[in-house]
Amino acid sequence: MALTEERFAGDGVNKIFTPSSTILSYNHVRVDYYKNDKPDEMFYVQPDKWDVVNNSVIFKTAPASDETVILSISTTGEDLSEPLSAVQIVAKNIDNVNTVADNIEDVKTLANSVADVFKFNLTT
Repeated sequence: MALTEERFAGDGVNKIFTPSSTILSYNHVRVDYYKNDKPDEMFYVQPDKWDVVNNSVIFKTAPASDETVILSISTTGEDLSEPLSAVQIVAKNIDNVNTVADNIEDVKTLANSVADVFKFNLTT
């Protein structure tokens, strides 16, 4: 999938964001945002909160001045309208899931050790 990503600063007034890439259709753009003080915490914007008109994403309510809007645009026609499902997330991380499964006894031992330390700290 060919994907472009463009970021726009919210200002609490502007509702229209026009990317330099062409938006093929409503289903070929994904809209996310983050608070500027927490760029690692991205939030998916539900499609009922925005629309696509004349190659622009138009919000029903302007993003706040402390928010950054991210438009992810599929340039090959693949649909981007929905966030990844739990199954898709697991599939993308199956190697990590299998590593944990292969070492589950070690994980249980570590969890019990942490629980024992926590209990000890509560009683002393």
